[in-house]
Amino acid sequence: MQGASSYKVDQLRLWSVQVEGNKLQDGLNKVAASLKDNTPMRQSPTTSANDTEENSGLECPGDKSLEAYMGSLMTLEDKNFMDECILVEIADGSFAFKYTK
Repeated sequence: MQGASSYKVDQLRLWSVQVEGNKLQDGLNKVAASLKDNTPMRQSPTTSANDTEENSGLECPGDKSLEAYMGSLMTLEDKNFMDECILVEIADGSFAFKYTK
């Protein structure tokens, strides 16, 4: 299939983001700025004692990670997405956002 991606589940992270003001755009702008400033994205995430992956150290604008649902039978039928969206973070070597398990 031409144009199909070959991402693996461990390269994807889903975040639930409440749509309020410019919260999502501000968070994405911070990631873009850190990449522009050559802030290193760690190739292998460091994990602290409380199971936090530091990655770039930037907090995701998402309210919560949907990591527990990856690879599950979760469906999105009950969501109307009027005030919430799903941010899909794709790791190219490592993730950008700080993540606590």
